[in-house]
Amino acid sequence: MARIALILRPDRGGAFAHVAALATDLAERGHDVAVFGPLDPARPELAAARVVPVPMIRPVDPRADVRTLAALARALRKFKPDLIHAHGSKGGVLARLARAAQPRVPLVFTPHLYAFDNYFTSAGQRRLYRAIERALAPLATRVIAVCEAERRNAASVGPASRVRVVHNGVDPVRTDEVHPVVAELREAHGFVACAVAELRDSKGIDTLLRAFAQARREDRTIGLAIAGDGAERASLEALARSLELGDAVRFLGATPGPDAVLAGGGAGRGGGRPAGRPPPPPPARG
Repeated sequence: MARIALILRPDRGGAFAHVAALATDLAERGHDVAVFGPLDPARPELAAARVVPVPMIRPVDPRADVRTLAALARALRKFKPDLIHAHGSKGGVLARLARAAQPRVPLVFTPHLYAFDNYFTSAGQRRLYRAIERALAPLATRVIAVCEAERRNAASVGPASRVRVVHNGVDPVRTDEVHPVVAELREAHGFVACAVAELRDSKGIDTLLRAFAQARREDRTIGLAIAGDGAERASLEALARSLELGDAVRFLGATPGPDAVLAGGGAGRGGGRPAGRPPPPPPARG
């Protein structure tokens, strides 16, 4: 059994879901897992691990970040991990600096997209954060990239020999219940593409909408369902209107889980019925 420290700032979105699933699976394998970050210990997704609340904000604030660094270093010394796994840019920066208190402990860093690649629009900020990542790169034993593009970014700021690509796994869809709006799209258009994401700039939903508009010019029998909410939702809906996509694209908002959305994706042949609706009656005989 190993004592594993997972360090994370966001309490929602893909990085949080990734860490929650990782913590659960590691705990089920018999490891002692603790998640450090500004997280609610009562979150059911983290029930399998202990949660160590550590204040951590997204913006750069030297005074707040120094306080967080000190709190994180104290918490790690108390936990005495065999492995530290940091997630996201802020968690990665603070964890690598806090590791100075325990330099013999191996540290793995999963960026979930580097800040210099997706968060900042200013060229100066991007250069600054690339320089920060380059300075901190030697403090990570391994870097886990979720795709080849991220591997190239990691190799550009640190030793390429330390980088490994581990693609995110996806559980099979565990329902034949189809979200009613996706079912309507399927009935109207035949083929439905589905996206599940937090609606913020770095997710690239604007690129998806433009690509879908181009595809619609060649094939009118396709629809698009976008599940999720976020700060960019209004602007994305406005973009869809400007592209004259009409009812071929539907924004579903926040959903309790992706399965009912993803179950309706594709050409709609076989299984699946709108959630909350009874199955159709059998065909008449004779």
